[in-house]
Amino acid sequence: MNKEIILKGIGLSPGIVIGRVIKYIPSKIKVPHKIINNELVNNEIERFLSSLEESKIQLKRVREKTLKNIGEGEAKIFDAHILLVDDPSLINSAKNKIMIFFLNFSFIFKRTGKDLMITINNIF
Repeated sequence: MNKEIILKGIGLSPGIVIGRVIKYIPSKIKVPHKIINNELVNNEIERFLSSLEESKIQLKRVREKTLKNIGEGEAKIFDAHILLVDDPSLINSAKNKIMIFFLNFSFIFKRTGKDLMITINNIF
């Protein structure tokens, strides 16, 4: 016999629900922190730009699949993601940090993204 458990949280819809619960526990993605050789800075920037292009292709693919299977409203969320991948200030900031700090692009881009989120949170 299952024991009744009462959970409290933020409701997304009005009313009472009885059923299965899935608890979301966000995972922390560990991004390696690597110092790169001065001669490899341009190569690291090229890898960064290439990864942005690949990300854009994947995001557009997911957007189209969402549009086809769910609808326009839901697919629009990916427009914001595509804009972020194309954002010149974000890209230039990451490129400059790679050149200044000689660190791998994945670490720099994660840090640049965190800085952006802090800025946005301070605005609101």
